[in-house]
Amino acid sequence: MDERENIEGEISLSDIWRTIRRRIWLIVLIVIITLLGSYLYLNQLKPLYKSTATLLVQAPSTSSREPLPYPDYTLSERWTQTYAEMIKGEPVLKAVSEKIIWPKISLEELKANLTVETVRNTLLLKVNFVHESAIYAKKVVDTVSEVFMEQLSDLFESNIQTSTKRLEAQLEQLDKEIEDLSNQISGS
Repeated sequence: MDERENIEGEISLSDIWRTIRRRIWLIVLIVIITLLGSYLYLNQLKPLYKSTATLLVQAPSTSSREPLPYPDYTLSERWTQTYAEMIKGEPVLKAVSEKIIWPKISLEELKANLTVETVRNTLLLKVNFVHESAIYAKKVVDTVSEVFMEQLSDLFESNIQTSTKRLEAQLEQLDKEIEDLSNQISGS
């Protein structure tokens, strides 16, 4: 009796083929519906393009011709992180939004699709923008890089002018003190 139950519980290869032949139309129908659904879904998706710009940044130094000593290198890495945050900041993004005339881009779209990454252990920044149009993505990344460099240049120029004015004021003060001391020495 044990053998008979074992034989009845087993499925033979011919049973499987008979079942497949009986249900072949159902199997083919499921495959066709799945392929058609996948095709329609993928046809509706819009391709996204990612444009990337890599920027080399360095902390301001007294001479750009000398190689960076190690402490200045670590300082530059910190500046890289600062610059990354500056690029994602509203002043840069607002200027980019104003500079790109057609098609107009909003601050929200810029913030949503723009990423800025620091490349670890380097002085590099990667600026990425994702959009449905490859040309537009490139245009945005180029504009972000351009605006950032302009603003950075303006910032350094303004810092230099401020420092120059302070130094001139200090020199005038020192000249006045030297003149006063000279007058005191000659008067005694």
